[in-house]
Amino acid sequence: MSDYIAHHDYRFDNLKERRLADILSGGPWMESVCANLYALREKNEACRACEWFGHCGGGCRALAILDSTEKNGKMDYFGCDPLACLFYKGGWYERVKERLKAYKHI
Repeated sequence: MSDYIAHHDYRFDNLKERRLADILSGGPWMESVCANLYALREKNEACRACEWFGHCGGGCRALAILDSTEKNGKMDYFGCDPLACLFYKGGWYERVKERLKAYKHI
C-alpha cells in the first residue's frame, strides 16, 4: 500500500513538516484511521444503496483505493471494492453458502 500511495503522489502528513497535534486534529490520515462503516456509507452512494452492505461492510479499503485510482486517477478511501461487489452481487455468497450446508459445522 505505501509504495502504491507514494507512486501516485499521495502522501499522509509528515511529522517533520507538521506538528503531531495538528495531524491528529484532522486531515487525510485521521480521516482514514477513524473511518467507520457509518462514514463509508455516508460517503459512498453505491454502498449506501446496496442490499449487501451489512454483509461486506464496504469490502477492502486497499482494493477500493486501487480501483478508484485506476478508474478516475484519484485515490478514494471511501470508494467501492469491486471484488466485494462481484462476490455479493454476482451471487457467489449464496453459492458458497449453499455449498457449505453439506458440512457438519456450518
